[in-house]
Amino acid sequence: KFQDNASVDIHHDLQDTHISICSVSVPPLFTDNFDYETRDHFIDGIIVHEELLGHSIYAHIVDTGYCARVNNISSYDRICKDILQRFTHPTVPEMQTSCTYQRHNIYKKTGVHLEVDTKIKENVAIGTDSSFGSKTFITNSTVGSNCRIGNNVTIEDTYIWDNVVIEDNCVLKQCIIADNVHLKSNVTIKGGSLISYNAVLGPNITLKKFTHIFYDKDKKGVKFDKSIVGNEGKGVVYIADKDEESEEEEAVFEEIWGESDDENEDEDKWTTSTTFSDNNTSDNELIDTDLVDDTKVFFDEVVDSLQRGIKERVDCDNLILEINSSKY
Repeated sequence: KFQDNASVDIHHDLQDTHISICSVSVPPLFTDNFDYETRDHFIDGIIVHEELLGHSIYAHIVDTGYCARVNNISSYDRICKDILQRFTHPTVPEMQTSCTYQRHNIYKKTGVHLEVDTKIKENVAIGTDSSFGSKTFITNSTVGSNCRIGNNVTIEDTYIWDNVVIEDNCVLKQCIIADNVHLKSNVTIKGGSLISYNAVLGPNITLKKFTHIFYDKDKKGVKFDKSIVGNEGKGVVYIADKDEESEEEEAVFEEIWGESDDENEDEDKWTTSTTFSDNNTSDNELIDTDLVDDTKVFFDEVVDSLQRGIKERVDCDNLILEINSSKY
C-alpha cells in the first residue's frame, strides 16, 4: 500500500515474464467467467466488474537467473534467441542435451553432415542426423533431427522442426516449419509465415508474409490452391475466425517478431485524432465518441477522488469503494 511506504520506485527497465502465481480463488473465477481467456482479461474483469476490496495483485522483480514463458510466436522467437546466445546460462543447450558447443554459438548433435562449402554463421542449433547440401547458408536458426537440407538453401531466423525435407534453391526467412514438412525446389517463404505438420509446398512458389499453411492428411477430398502451394503442394491457407480470435492473437499476427505496418499505424493515429473534428461523422463514429466520452468522465472522476483522498487523508478502503461506485 502506498500509505505504508515513504517512497516509491518507478522502473522503466523491466520485462514481463508472463508467469503468474495465483491464489486458490482464481481458477474458479476463470471457470465462472467465459470471457476470461488470458491474465489481462482476468485483471481487467476484476477491475471493471468486481470489487477491488480484499483483492491484491503483487509484482516480484527477479534479480538473478532467467525467467520467461512462451505465450505467442514473438516470445517463442525471443526466448529461443536468448538460449542460443547463452543469456540463459547455466540453462544452455550443451548442459541440457548431448551436443557439442562451438564458437559463435553453434550447437551440433551427433550425425550432422555438412558439405565443405556449407556456411554456418552464428547462433545455430542442429539436431541428430541432419544434413546440409553445398553452398547452403544458415544463421540465427534451429534445425531439428533427421532433416535433409538441399544445395544453395538460405535459412535465416527460422525454426525447423524434425523430419523436414528442403530441396535445392529454397529461401526461408523468419518463419516456423513444423514436423514432416516437405519443401520442393525454389520455394521462398517470407517473414512471419507458419507451415504446419505434413504440408508440402512447391516447386517454384513464393509465399507472402504472414501466410499460415496447414494440411490434414486424414481429411479427404480437399482441393489445394496450386497458385499458393504449388503444382505438387498439399496444404491450405489458414484464415482465423474473426469472431473467435482474441485481440492478442490478432496483434501477434500483424506485428509478428517486431514487424509492423507503419502506414497502418499512422492511419490509425490519424483516424483517432480526427474523430472529433469531422462534422460529417457516421453513426458508428458517434457511438465511438460517446464511449470515449464516458471513459474520460470516469477517468476524471477517479483522478478527482484520488486527489481529494490524498488531500483529506481519506481511508484507503473508503477510497476504493468510492472509485468502484464511480463505474456505475
